[in-house]
Amino acid sequence: MESAITLYGYLLLTFLGIIIPLLGILLSLFREGIEQLSAQYKNQKSNSDKNLLEQMKKQSESGQANIPEIQESILELKAIKKTADKRLSYLDPKKQLLRLFLFLFIAFLLTLTALLIKDNLLIKGAAVALSLFFFSSTLYILWKSLGILVEVKETIDTHRGERESKVIELLSSSVSGVYLKDIYPQINGKNINNDKTQIDLTLNVKTMLKIAIDNSEKKMAKSVEIGFIFPREFLIEKSDSYSIYTGEDGNQVVRYKTEQIQGITLQLFPALVLNPMKEGDFIVRTFIKAENIEAKYYIVLFKVKK
Repeated sequence: MESAITLYGYLLLTFLGIIIPLLGILLSLFREGIEQLSAQYKNQKSNSDKNLLEQMKKQSESGQANIPEIQESILELKAIKKTADKRLSYLDPKKQLLRLFLFLFIAFLLTLTALLIKDNLLIKGAAVALSLFFFSSTLYILWKSLGILVEVKETIDTHRGERESKVIELLSSSVSGVYLKDIYPQINGKNINNDKTQIDLTLNVKTMLKIAIDNSEKKMAKSVEIGFIFPREFLIEKSDSYSIYTGEDGNQVVRYKTEQIQGITLQLFPALVLNPMKEGDFIVRTFIKAENIEAKYYIVLFKVKK
């Protein structure tokens, strides 16, 4: 037993001397990405707070028929806010490193206590058990921190992709006659090729929008990206099929990407799931861009009714 506790103590020293400093180096390398992701989650939390207040006010004023839908929206908003709070807690490098160090140090002190106690097996066992608890908590925090680093890396890649897209836009604006023209994003079977498209939605009802790209050209479109910029009054469900970025203005940018679309092809994407939380008319900006498509921008009117 003494040998096992000693080996466990060496393991704790390894974490204190190698793993924690290594994590600190990784966090410092991704400082820019951490700041970007933190800003995104702060904006997301702010959006959730505002929408929660509106939904709670609406719940107090609405009739019995609307309460279940409103309660569902409130639960979703609370879940989003809770997730944002947790992510923000893991995006503070100093707090994370301090918490990890303290937990490991306490676990190590308890291990030393267990080694020094020779004649009281009960206290010795309790010290080992408490040490294992703090070490398990450290592993959990470390696992979550590594998950956040993966998300930070994805954020950095997204911003890098945005910069590359802007470069492509600048290049496309300086060259004419070589880009595809007859290719447009599509919502619920409607091509978005002007500013007159209208989509009707029901208040506080989750809706699946059918998203597609209609390439009526005979040539292939390469590295195509379409996007929809929704106001904060829309609760958008997360998915691996599209990315969501919450800007400082509270707007939510949803992006779909595909490497290529063959000529004369309708490219279908997984549905965009959203829930409108406020009645009224909302302007949603859309865009499409690619290597061989000149960037196009249109607006879609979303009419939300009870």
